[in-house]
Amino acid sequence: MFNPFVKFEEKFIPAFRKVKKRYLVSQRFKRYGEQNNQDKTFLMLTHYDDKGLAKIHFNALSADKFASIIDLENDVHREKLSTMLAPQSIYIIYSSLTIDPKKVKSLSDKIYKEKIQKFIDTKTNWRISREQTIKPKLEITFGELYVALKYGTQTIRIRLEELETI
Repeated sequence: MFNPFVKFEEKFIPAFRKVKKRYLVSQRFKRYGEQNNQDKTFLMLTHYDDKGLAKIHFNALSADKFASIIDLENDVHREKLSTMLAPQSIYIIYSSLTIDPKKVKSLSDKIYKEKIQKFIDTKTNWRISREQTIKPKLEITFGELYVALKYGTQTIRIRLEELETI
């Protein structure tokens, strides 16, 4: 499974505070790892500077028992997060950050080229000539990966997880 996200590190805490990204929304991270490491719980943290946006994301996770809003300006929240990041912790935590967006795009285009073509052939009525190309765009929404496909005036967003099963 493709995982473009970086592991969350202790050094991210002061960095996010410095740039006023004080709110982190936690959620279960299903994209990677659990099949390889079943004694750990994988989480994703998405950063926000606006509490309202963090609440919208949090509210979208109503079925996720790991959903929470972490306020990096709250000492108790920072201490809990530090404990969760410790090597002996039961958690492995990722950030919604990626290291190199261009590299991520290039790799995802290469990995999913055939699946995207199959999706277009079977799930759309698009008839794309050889001269035309579809440029997929990887998007992150509420900690979930999507692929946006645009053809003419039409745009389709598909969850990457769904694309992987084609």
